[in-house]
Amino acid sequence: MKNYIYVGILLGLLSGCGSTSENDNKLSSSMLETEIRGYYPTQEELSYSHILPANKDNWCTVLKNAPSQSTVLLEDGVYNSHCAIKNKSYITIKAENKYGVTYEGDNFFLTLEDKNHHINLLGIEATTSTDTFNSGLLKTHGYADYQNHHIYVADCWIHHSGSGILTGPKNHDITVDNCLI
Repeated sequence: MKNYIYVGILLGLLSGCGSTSENDNKLSSSMLETEIRGYYPTQEELSYSHILPANKDNWCTVLKNAPSQSTVLLEDGVYNSHCAIKNKSYITIKAENKYGVTYEGDNFFLTLEDKNHHINLLGIEATTSTDTFNSGLLKTHGYADYQNHHIYVADCWIHHSGSGILTGPKNHDITVDNCLI
């Protein structure tokens, strides 16, 4: 019986079981990596150098016409109109000043319809005139062929809204970071 125990311990040591070897460090490292989850764009993706200024009257038109790798820079003010986009990629929508753009409406500030990806929304305040389920900052359709992914919402403030951020089942990699909701 003792021989079997010694053989078991010897095999365990030879195979790396119970050791504090490099493999244990890899396990710890991979465990740390899984703690940081979500989509986090690079600094370059947060502030693309192709800057398109917009205001409360033209922001949706500017956004719909924005080419990939653009920053739509929203001037401070109260915005009442919402915008729905489809098939856009690598776009940052950013308030000039954190909470300088306040959306007051009865819909969502931004709706992502069909196949949008790598969309960043930064520094917006959203409050609604009517507290309904269909109101807030961001709505991402996620049914049928709608597949929005790699969406990053940061430094936003959402209050007095029905949903805040609403997403569907076929969307993925949507990260909400450093927001007040």
